[in-house]
Amino acid sequence: MIKKYGYETYPQTRTFDLYNDVDCFNYSDVHDYIKYLKHGYSKVTDHASREIRLRRMTREQGVELVKKYTKILPNHLHLFLNWIGITENSFYFIVNQHRNKKVWIRSGDWDWDLKDLDFDSNDQKMINNARLKLQENECNFTLTPLKRPILKEDKYILIGKGFVNDQY
Repeated sequence: MIKKYGYETYPQTRTFDLYNDVDCFNYSDVHDYIKYLKHGYSKVTDHASREIRLRRMTREQGVELVKKYTKILPNHLHLFLNWIGITENSFYFIVNQHRNKKVWIRSGDWDWDLKDLDFDSNDQKMINNARLKLQENECNFTLTPLKRPILKEDKYILIGKGFVNDQY
C-alpha cells in the first residue's frame, strides 16, 4: 500500500500501530482513552492481540507493548473538553459512572485502580501450550514521511487527515 498507492502512516498516541486510524488523531487518542477508562483495555491490547494471532509478535512482546502504551494520557483531551464545553473534572465524573466494576476498583484514597489482569502469569505450561510459532522475525510498522504539513492542533477537529489525491 505504501509503495503502490503512497499510503501515509502516522504515529499514534496510545498504540504502536502506525497504520490504523491515521485519518483521525482522536480515535487512537481521546476515544481510545475513554475505552480504557470504561473497560480497562485499549487499542494497544487489540493491536497486540492481532499481531500475536497473525504470528508476527510473541505474547511477551505484546505484553510489553500493552504495558508501555496503555497508561499514556491522550494528547488532545483538552481540545475535546473545550469543544464540548466541560471541565476535566466533569469529564472524569461522567466517565467514572460508566467504569466496568468487574475490572476497576476504588482504592482507599478513592482513586480508580485496575484489577490485576495477570499478564505475568506463572503458568508457563499453559502459556507454552497456547504459544504460536512466529511467521516473521519482527512486527515492523513503517513510518512514512508526511506529504503535507501537520494541521495546527489549536482546536478540536473530527477528522485530522483524509485522502488527498493531488492528481485530480
